[in-house]
Amino acid sequence: MRQRLTVLLAFLVMAVAGTSAQGVLLGAMTKQEKKAQKTAQKAAQKQQKKDAKLSKKAEKAQQKAAKKARKTQLAGMSKAEKKQLKADEKQQRQEEKHGKPKPEDLYSKHLKALRANAARLVAAPKAKQKDLDKLVEQAIEAKGKHPEEAGIIDVTMGEVFRSTKVKSLRNYQMSLGLYRQAVGELAGNDEQRALALYSIGLHYYCGYGEKQDFDSAFVYFEQAQQLDRRRSSGYAEMIEMGLGVPQDLPYALACYEEAIQAGSQDYAKVYALRYALQQQAEGTLDSLAFDNYQMAILTIAANRDAPTAMRYLREAVNAGYIPAIFELGTGFFQGTYGEQDPLMGMKLLKQAADAGYLPAMHNYAAYAEQAKLFSLKNVFNRGSATANVYPYYRSAADAGYAPSQFAIARCYQYGLAVRKDYNEAYKWYAAAESQGYPGVEEGIRQMEREIHDEQVAELVASLENIACGIQQSAQLFKRLTSSPKPQQQGRRARNSDEKAGQVGKNAGGNRMTAADYQREYDRYVAKVKHQIEHLASRTESDNRNGVRGGIIRNQAYRASENLTREYQRTMQRWADRAAQSGYSIKRSAWETTSAAQDLRRTRR
Repeated sequence: MRQRLTVLLAFLVMAVAGTSAQGVLLGAMTKQEKKAQKTAQKAAQKQQKKDAKLSKKAEKAQQKAAKKARKTQLAGMSKAEKKQLKADEKQQRQEEKHGKPKPEDLYSKHLKALRANAARLVAAPKAKQKDLDKLVEQAIEAKGKHPEEAGIIDVTMGEVFRSTKVKSLRNYQMSLGLYRQAVGELAGNDEQRALALYSIGLHYYCGYGEKQDFDSAFVYFEQAQQLDRRRSSGYAEMIEMGLGVPQDLPYALACYEEAIQAGSQDYAKVYALRYALQQQAEGTLDSLAFDNYQMAILTIAANRDAPTAMRYLREAVNAGYIPAIFELGTGFFQGTYGEQDPLMGMKLLKQAADAGYLPAMHNYAAYAEQAKLFSLKNVFNRGSATANVYPYYRSAADAGYAPSQFAIARCYQYGLAVRKDYNEAYKWYAAAESQGYPGVEEGIRQMEREIHDEQVAELVASLENIACGIQQSAQLFKRLTSSPKPQQQGRRARNSDEKAGQVGKNAGGNRMTAADYQREYDRYVAKVKHQIEHLASRTESDNRNGVRGGIIRNQAYRASENLTREYQRTMQRWADRAAQSGYSIKRSAWETTSAAQDLRRTRR
């Protein structure tokens, strides 16, 4: 103890001595030296002010010269060239401020007005022929003033003729013709061209203006999803149902998930298919209930036959098939199947939600917030709707359901059912954005203004502990490859893999030839290529748009790597089966290429 006090005393003496020495040195300066020091400081400050004035003067001169050059440039331009120059400059300012602008920001005022009026007419339950005629005249005028926007105008009018609520105003022949015309006019606009191709596929899928033809529908759906992954729902649904193509449930799920990563709203389809595959992996799938559920979806989507769809759906519900209970509850609440009974819809959704089905949890919570619109006062007896349903939102969000993650972020941002917490709001917004949920960008920007930069990195790192649906699917695919395929009892033919479960038999029950093995092998070659090409395009898009939430994105990449490896192992199994049957098929380099290496290379 005495030694410690001695050391501390020594440090204090040294500190005091140092301070005293500094004071002595300062005091040793003469008056002349002090005066010279002050003069030098004043001279330096004066020079700085002079340099600032000269810099400002040079900047003004540069601005004046730029204005003069701009004036000279505009003087030699036509009105159209001036307009184009201003549009380019506006686009550049938007890119500097917010990144790449949305395509809608670059549309002319005539097209913007036409799209707004078209949306109102489509939604109007009592629109008349004179309203449609007026809109057609507006479209013709917009085409005359902006011929470069003719393709988008045709797509807009095609949507009106196909989707208007007033049946007497629908004209499927007209809408199909407009979509076909738009495809040729939109060579440089992948987003709108994909919409036109998807809509043509929908005409064939549903028999709008043409004979129902699933083969033709699949061709157009496939072209649409190649241009824009958000348009993958029709393509994936036909693969899921086995319409015009062999049924392949895992590949359909991968396509749905690509679509939601690109910004579509196919969450309910993803989780319904994941539920079926989960039960298939566990060996508990009720094939007949699953088949009835799929027939209900197909009947309402392709044939608009609500009574028949309802009959299939009720059979699946009676068998206790949870996605069917969710679908019927949502249908009752929205009136999708011809009957609207919000209270019955809420009861069915509650049943599916209590069974742990994430889309039902979310819809039950979302519809409960709208309970007053339907006079459902007996749904909750006391308290605000959000406070009562918050646990459903939170449970679904914790399990990785992106719409619920967005809802939780909204709750934290505005203090609904919980106290305001911008850090938590940002975290949940980022989690939803990392899974492709649309409309999150504005919330992210606002939250970044409310929290410190150093906190952002910590919050992004915390996303690793939040569940991600794509990661769950990768684990499911791995289980499926090691699980025996169940016997099928459905009304429709199942996919060729299931029918080829007996070694040496093709889909028709005959002995498989070398061509059969080669065809199955090549199917998985195409899937491997598709995965790697998709990752390359998605990486390029992420880098171009500066997408945040890198940790969850890396989980998506790892999931794609795992799926690619599973496809490669399936290729090897088909090659081994061919060899066991005495055939030699043509092998591909994609079978032995390292999937992880290829995918990592696309991310550089």
